[in-house]
Amino acid sequence: MTRTAAAAIEQDAIAAGERLALQMGGNGLREMARVVREVWAEGGALEIEFHEDSECELRFDVTRCRYVDLYESLAMRDLGYCLSCSRDFAFVRGFNPRMSLQRTSTIMEGAKSCDFRFRISTPPSDE
Repeated sequence: MTRTAAAAIEQDAIAAGERLALQMGGNGLREMARVVREVWAEGGALEIEFHEDSECELRFDVTRCRYVDLYESLAMRDLGYCLSCSRDFAFVRGFNPRMSLQRTSTIMEGAKSCDFRFRISTPPSDE
């Protein structure tokens, strides 16, 4: 994938994060959990096991991903990570610049699950 295409995908993901933060009425972890449940998993696109859903941390594993099925049906699984999975990090930057995403595996890349870990950094205190 060219740098221009990768940059366009990244910018689109950032803008999508900004739009969804507005639609959700906030950009905290509770709103991110709603995005996951109501948008990303819409129509059964993802099967998810939640481990923590609090104001401090959002942790879950995706155990089934129909996006993988789609890319396989198009004989394009090798592009799936670039076109879908890699967008998640830029999306989070747009949703909330203080939010971080850690993910060490994806089904698209051959793992059994995608492990999502979201946190929000606290701003420095004015002491």
